[in-house]
Amino acid sequence: MTKKILLVEVEAQSALSETKILQKHGFEVRTTESMEHAIPLAYDDPEISLIILDTSLENEDKAAEIARGILSTHSIPVVFLIPQPERRYTDKVRQVTGYGFVVKNSDEFILIETINTAFRLFAAHQATIESEAKYRAAFMTSPDSININRMDGLYVDINEGFTALTGYTRDEVLGKLSSDIDIWAQPEDRTRLIEGLKSEGSVDDLESLFRCKDGSLKTGLMSARIVTINSEAHILSITRDITSKKETERQLKKSEHRFRSIFEQAADGILIGNNQGIITDTNLSMIQLTGYSREELIGSSIDILFKPDKLAEKPLRYDLVSSGTTVQRERSIVTKSGKELPVMMNTKKVEDECLQAIFHDLSELRESEERFRLAIEGSRDGLWDWDLTTNEAFYSDRVAAMLGYEPEELSNTRDEWTKLIHPEDRQTAANHIDEYLKGKKDFYESTFRMQAKDGSYRWITARGKALFNQNGTPTRFVGFNTDITAHKEQTAAVEQLLSEKEHLLQEVNHRVKNNLAMVSSLINLKQSTLKEKVDLADLKHQINAIRIVHDKLHSTQEFTSIDFQSYCRELLAEIFSNPASPPVELKLDIIPLSLPVKTIIPLGLIINEIATNAIKYGFTPDIQARFTVRMFRDPSRHQLSLSLTNSGRRFEQDPHLRTEETVGLRLVDALINQLRGNLQLKTEPETNFTIVFPIPEEETL
Repeated sequence: MTKKILLVEVEAQSALSETKILQKHGFEVRTTESMEHAIPLAYDDPEISLIILDTSLENEDKAAEIARGILSTHSIPVVFLIPQPERRYTDKVRQVTGYGFVVKNSDEFILIETINTAFRLFAAHQATIESEAKYRAAFMTSPDSININRMDGLYVDINEGFTALTGYTRDEVLGKLSSDIDIWAQPEDRTRLIEGLKSEGSVDDLESLFRCKDGSLKTGLMSARIVTINSEAHILSITRDITSKKETERQLKKSEHRFRSIFEQAADGILIGNNQGIITDTNLSMIQLTGYSREELIGSSIDILFKPDKLAEKPLRYDLVSSGTTVQRERSIVTKSGKELPVMMNTKKVEDECLQAIFHDLSELRESEERFRLAIEGSRDGLWDWDLTTNEAFYSDRVAAMLGYEPEELSNTRDEWTKLIHPEDRQTAANHIDEYLKGKKDFYESTFRMQAKDGSYRWITARGKALFNQNGTPTRFVGFNTDITAHKEQTAAVEQLLSEKEHLLQEVNHRVKNNLAMVSSLINLKQSTLKEKVDLADLKHQINAIRIVHDKLHSTQEFTSIDFQSYCRELLAEIFSNPASPPVELKLDIIPLSLPVKTIIPLGLIINEIATNAIKYGFTPDIQARFTVRMFRDPSRHQLSLSLTNSGRRFEQDPHLRTEETVGLRLVDALINQLRGNLQLKTEPETNFTIVFPIPEEETL
């Protein structure tokens, strides 16, 4: 491709001569006599690949400035035409670019060689830039931490991997020593690094512990080399975060130790061996079970544990186990002393060419089976044993007796007994069995009705457990039937009594609520006749405080406790709706809790007295009326604290709660004593009554 050259030459004759020479050597030339036109021409023509700039123009400093302007935005070689080979010219152009200069009117060879040399230098420079860009990109984007430090630890450069590992950004570490950020959690690690670099020039796979910006510790695997930058030795280090790997290794060792402990401490005997039957490991229980030592078992064939005739009759199925099938069989093993022991042998492949056999001693089971048989015969529960392969079932005499039958009256088939289940319960009972046998439930339990001989139905609860073969198929299902009819009848009777009690309590609450409403109406009527002679408002509010309790008991179907926040809101809304009360801003900060009626009523009367006292003596026209209720608990002291605060006029510091003139406050004092509490009064910044009392035993969240 033809290269285009921009020739900036003030002398027309020289420009013509130079253009011909350049064209002769295959260059496309664009010329201009004006220095001012050089920059726009370089901008507008992207095909220009080199600029020849005449420095003998009217202002040689301006030529250098124009060249710098072009080079600030364009990567392009610039060759200067100097009038004479004088130092003042050469020094000036070297300060701008390193692509060379040529004396004006030099011969053709020198001009062309200078231009070709400039192209070669430019190409080499571009290659260097691209190479540096690639290495810089690799440096910055590497997932591993890469950093360059001086030998004294001063950070010169870091990549994003360093930030990901340590949390420190470039601005936070460049120009700082590693000791300034205390990154070496174990300073001796850095000592080993420096010593290795000084002696070998490089360090590989140095495992070190680093302290991150957030204070956490991470383990890194570091490799480092000494590199020279600006004639000074630096350390180039690459660190891979192996914290997770180290934690995995630690957990693996912990797991290996744990499973080894489980293996050794297992109650059943365990053998590990290959698929030829050679024992490679054993646990303590197997040693105790067989009487052989560990040394006697390891390296021996498992055949030493079986009599040859029994082994010929029931050979060990290495083929099944090696294919991944778990084989479970009841066998007899022979101990070192010659004693035969019944065992349940469970064999499975744990990994390639490695088999595991677990031996469960059935000696005690056989003895317990005899004891169990005797116990069943005297039990009130009925035993059943269902052979799932033949669908035949065994039922003990007690199962038949529960339903009033003689044993011979019912056949030992599952279908016969299923017919006795109540039609409404039959499908549910079948579903419970099916879910258990398919492994959807860990245990079997089902309650249903069964028809007795006299036509009545008895409530039965069945519980059982199944045995599964090596394929995981259930083969036997054994369990008990318990007659719970009496329990069901007792439960029904209790539920009936509770229902009657709840109805009675509801009726009582309803009548009390209505009677209190009637008393409140009579007070209103009496107040209207007495007019202002006697103020019965306090008495009315006290009755309302009790009435609201019974109203809530009736409306919520609760008979022993009430939600305290809901009660407070309704009580105070009614108190502050009094025409004598200004508009009140009510604030409630109450923990969720329900309190028993015996606590709610005195608290309601206390709130009523203090709220009405705030209306009468506390609130003032010049301050927003505000009443705040807070309830919180102190679990350490097993106490509740009720705080009542009102704005306005401050209450007298000594309330004289027991004087004849303050009947309402004497009532508050008596109610607090009833709660076994105490009263604290503060008048700054606002009047505040705090009642502290024990948490009632019936309180609930």
